[in-house]
Amino acid sequence: EQAGLLMHGTALIMPPFIFTHEPTFAQDQNLYNLAGHIHPCVRLRGRGRQRLRLPCFYFSPTGGILPAFGAFTGMGEVEAKKGDQVFVIAEETVVEV
Repeated sequence: EQAGLLMHGTALIMPPFIFTHEPTFAQDQNLYNLAGHIHPCVRLRGRGRQRLRLPCFYFSPTGGILPAFGAFTGMGEVEAKKGDQVFVIAEETVVEV
């Protein structure tokens, strides 16, 4: 309270969104869940066997997971399914893959 912060328990509901730390996609079909925690990334592969893991924004029909940026954060690799959208961040550019 002294820092001027407003706390919201485990979720902040602002229809049509529910903001959570961990994804809760299946719990409320009427709200689109935006979460963090997983620190999503995708692995890109080149023809010459190059591999690169990049942080990404991951959006499914029921929720999205936002990336983390920092030297001390890990990354959880996600695999997009049909209907999902994934946007990678590379050199100050955001590209859909």
